[in-house]
Amino acid sequence: MLKVFQRLWQVNWAEQWQYRANLIMYLLYWLVSPIIYLAVWTSIAQSKGSVNGLTANDFVTYYMTLLIVDQITSNIVIHTFAYKVQDGSLSGELVRPIHPMLTNALVNNIAFKGLTIMGFIPVWIVLFFLYQPDFSSVTFTGILLAIPAMVMGFFVGFLLSAAITSLAFWTTR
Repeated sequence: MLKVFQRLWQVNWAEQWQYRANLIMYLLYWLVSPIIYLAVWTSIAQSKGSVNGLTANDFVTYYMTLLIVDQITSNIVIHTFAYKVQDGSLSGELVRPIHPMLTNALVNNIAFKGLTIMGFIPVWIVLFFLYQPDFSSVTFTGILLAIPAMVMGFFVGFLLSAAITSLAFWTTR
């Protein structure tokens, strides 16, 4: 089974590189809103001193952390799998001896996530130097607990999205 996942990884990784414009659009989709919120709430907190007890640094820390969590936990299965059901291209995957959702769609999402994170890291570093958040309240234990929580969050979101997307078998546009 590991060889199947390895081959699916190679195919999906190459496929993600073919759709670079799509990748950039998704990356912008996940980056623009939190960055705008970051700028707005930081400027409000700086002008007022604080907003309901939250300082400008609290907003910076929150939105910088939100960017990381959002990148790790988001998925695109709703956008990719439903289209395959509607246009009939899923039928080619159904005749294979592997589950189309738990193998190909999952590996496709992970490959997509790998590329978006490669584009996300430079943006996050620029924001880090621009806003200089204070992560002093973040502990090593907190990070160790956050990593499996985010990975599980990705899988729960993926499975929930897959279940909702499976409704495409019984619905029409």
